Amino acid sequence: MRADTPIGRVEIGHGIAATAVEAALTRAEARRAILIAEPMTWEVAGKGIGATLAAAGWKVERILLPRGEDAKRLRVIEKTCRTLAKLHVDRAETLVAIGGGALTDAAGFAAATYLRGVPIVNVPTTLVGEIDAALGGKTAVDIPEGKNLVGVFRQPAAFIADTALLRTLPARERRAALGEVVKVGVLGDERLLELVEEHGEAFAAGSDEPIDSGAVAEMVERCAWAKVKVVCADEHDRGLRMTLNLGHTLGHAIEAAAGYKDLLHGEAIAYGLRGAFAISLAMGLTTRERSHRINALLDRLELGLESPGLDQDAVLERMASDKKHTMGKLNWILPTAAGVEIRQDVPPAAVEFGLIAALRFGGEHRPLDSTAEATAGATADATAEATEEATESSAGHS
Repeated sequence: MRADTPIGRVEIGHGIAATAVEAALTRAEARRAILIAEPMTWEVAGKGIGATLAAAGWKVERILLPRGEDAKRLRVIEKTCRTLAKLHVDRAETLVAIGGGALTDAAGFAAATYLRGVPIVNVPTTLVGEIDAALGGKTAVDIPEGKNLVGVFRQPAAFIADTALLRTLPARERRAALGEVVKVGVLGDERLLELVEEHGEAFAAGSDEPIDSGAVAEMVERCAWAKVKVVCADEHDRGLRMTLNLGHTLGHAIEAAAGYKDLLHGEAIAYGLRGAFAISLAMGLTTRERSHRINALLDRLELGLESPGLDQDAVLERMASDKKHTMGKLNWILPTAAGVEIRQDVPPAAVEFGLIAALRFGGEHRPLDSTAEATAGATADATAEATEEATESSAGHS
């Protein structure tokens, strides 16, 4: 798949990384190839891309960032920008980011801020990067108070998803990424959910058959194209694009409470999805059948099964710093029977029920004990009461 879109060129294929990068640099009339990676992604992908470019006559520069979330620190951005300055990089040059979502986030932020913006081409090497993180123009770094709280919107000149690069992914990273794929399916893509139900377990276990058969390529294409359509309609996250944060309100808070250690992003999103469905059930927004299907799928993928061992208050504290607040109110993206809704009227009892599902039970569909059932009943009553009060207040001011 190749398409020029309002948010940059999108290319998805198998074994295309090196040739697509060279084509992107040629279109940009670049004078050299400046490749940004981290040590592991350099070995599995960057070195080969660099060698192909060098053989074709390109001068290749290499910049290495720390691995994973450690790349998303302001001190790393400063060091990266100082390296760009030492290389005398100017605004006419194009950077190439090769790595997972954290790497493309950090490199994208550096590209967006160095000289007030230089072009960048994203070559994600993980499934999370190919379906989400490297596409859409969100660049950011973390601070102790929360994930992605410092960043800018800056679209890449090109997004190159090569499914051949996914062969080298460890089983845990494959498995975790499917949490994000499930999220996109819950947004309204039934075919995507069917693909995960049919091929997800094999892919997560390390089998390359889903890659060879084209099933993973279809997952990537469906996720990427869904994101392109949403971002084109709402590039700066003021409405529709917020729906892509399904599972992220709790997920990001869990990541932050865990200190960005031990949990992969997709694993945290799986916990967040479980919590979001519990909240929706308590508020009467989705059906028990829909919730059961998604929780059962997460079970089969072995995502969110064990408690992350975090204190509930610590997670709540991190949610208070969530960037999805509007006028002091947190925007919750909650699943319905066939899609999602953006809600600001989630009562505290529903939030507590969601936290219990995410942090303790690990799955709504399991038999709930009497305490949980009582919590669900109290939540439904509180929701009805809050809705009634809001309606009366609205009538009183009309």
